[in-house]
Amino acid sequence: MDKESKRYFSTVAVIGAGASGLAASIACMRKFREKGFEGRVILFESLPRCGKKILVTGNGRCNLTNEFAETTPYGGDGEFARKVISRFTPDDTIDFFYSLGLLCRREDEGRIYPMSGQAASVLDALRLESERLGCETITDTKITSVRKKGKKFVLNNEFYTDAVILAAGGKASPKQGSDGSGYPLAQNLGHTVTKLYPALVPLTAKGDFFRSLKGIRAEGNIALSLDGKVIGREKGEIQFTDFGLSGIAVMQLSRSASLLASKGKRPVVQMDFAPEMSEGELFAFIRENADKGVSAENLLSGILPKRLGQVIMKMSTQKPLTCSSKELTKGEIAKSAQKIKDFTAEITGTRGFDSAQVCAGGLKCSEFDSETMMSLIAENFFAAGEVLNVDGICGGFNLQWAWASGIIAGKSAAERIIKNDKN
Repeated sequence: MDKESKRYFSTVAVIGAGASGLAASIACMRKFREKGFEGRVILFESLPRCGKKILVTGNGRCNLTNEFAETTPYGGDGEFARKVISRFTPDDTIDFFYSLGLLCRREDEGRIYPMSGQAASVLDALRLESERLGCETITDTKITSVRKKGKKFVLNNEFYTDAVILAAGGKASPKQGSDGSGYPLAQNLGHTVTKLYPALVPLTAKGDFFRSLKGIRAEGNIALSLDGKVIGREKGEIQFTDFGLSGIAVMQLSRSASLLASKGKRPVVQMDFAPEMSEGELFAFIRENADKGVSAENLLSGILPKRLGQVIMKMSTQKPLTCSSKELTKGEIAKSAQKIKDFTAEITGTRGFDSAQVCAGGLKCSEFDSETMMSLIAENFFAAGEVLNVDGICGGFNLQWAWASGIIAGKSAAERIIKNDKN
């Protein structure tokens, strides 16, 4: 392309129009407006529309943030994340969306949702404010190269800009736009990418009973262990699939399981479906119920979903499940109680990035300034969101990271442009 046909953009280019990218563009343009500066913000999005991944967060309800985000540890460069979130807190997130005309509602476990209960409301609020402020959006355009030319950046050998905010996401959910294409852009400027692996992802497990349990959901406690050492514990919903396990409690432990699986290790999950009762209390209850003479296949239906109860009974006795529970021995009843309290499965891996909500790993945060999100290697290059080595648990923590890092990056980029213009 000859020089005359190139397009010269003088201000800030935001690569990726997801949560962090949209937040960054708004913060950047607001700062320009506040200072009366004639700046431009250009959002580049590889998909036909902005914010596709936002629409699927929180099962379509968009869990915006969590009031405990400041005190809940993050994976990866967690201390860096803590510093950033202390500068833009969950309350700041609520205030930010209020300024966009969107009200929020607090629910259990500190989770914050839009009052409308719809993720589309969140995306509309962001998109409309970005448009109102005059941010320009170029969709269906993947940025494949970023290089420095003097004090400016050149994108795709075509677009020139004074600053870049990389908000391209990680590798999780590539169909929603996060395909890992942001990492090489930063690497070409000298940045380092850590090991990448899926997090908040369903787990594959060994066992011929999983197919028969597909769709079953149960509440309980779950522990992840390796060689007898417990690595993590969670409680909540456990969902059985034809390939293994899912559900919130499983997803919370999936980061550790995914990392171990990527090293060729096979951890074990131990599930307790009756944490309120001791094994002895459970045995007494089941034995009393067995004396009534119900069929073995229905013996545990007052404790567990029927199909799960049948699988546990099949593991506990070699008698046909059509037999009367009165025929079960004390040992068989004891084994069923033990299985309810300690139902184990060997983890073989994960469902991969296609099924993951979050990517663990990313750009090393030690190469960025937590106060501005600017690179310590390439001046006027910023990063925000999942492209960095930060990941949170379920419950609004990852979106809080996106808003906080994006808004700080956008504001800081504008301040740099204004300062350089005055000089």
